[in-house]
Amino acid sequence: MEAANTPMRMRFRAVHATLCSLSLASVLLIVGCDRMPLSPTDGDTTYLTFNSEAGDWVGGGLSRRYTPETARIRAFVDLAFGHLQVNVDSLDRSEWWTLHATAPSGQALLPATYDPVVQWSPAIATTPTLSFSGTGRGCGPLTGRFVVRSLKYGSLGQIDRLHMTFVQQCAGSSSSLVGELHIVDGGNR
Repeated sequence: MEAANTPMRMRFRAVHATLCSLSLASVLLIVGCDRMPLSPTDGDTTYLTFNSEAGDWVGGGLSRRYTPETARIRAFVDLAFGHLQVNVDSLDRSEWWTLHATAPSGQALLPATYDPVVQWSPAIATTPTLSFSGTGRGCGPLTGRFVVRSLKYGSLGQIDRLHMTFVQQCAGSSSSLVGELHIVDGGNR
């Protein structure tokens, strides 16, 4: 049976709600909102584009550009682990791609150059990680880098705006995949 809403219990709930709100605000302040530009410089359209050189296993030598008119683009961020995940699914369901990028363990993802990177995995890494894969293809070990050019978190910690570039090279290959990601309004525009 649930306890009655006594004045003490109601006060506890109010304090709890306030502390939860303050903890989110402190996370956003720690992330360094004052260092984040208000918006990326490349317009108001969400897109993911990549160019894969001949011989690159993941992109198969293709060049692609996805926008909300051609694909469903969803961006997720885990503030506690500095992890970004972007899923891109073509509307005709013929292609799907996933981008993972993380800051070094214990650091927030902020505008910066992350170089060098290692292959992304769910395990905590002391160096930045990256992985661009999809449509049945991915790298094992890889080399590369990514640059977060601008980033703005929303009031609840979600990505409001993001502009980043990345380069990935699967181990044993001299061919690269080069990409650019631009998120506006969490990927909805």
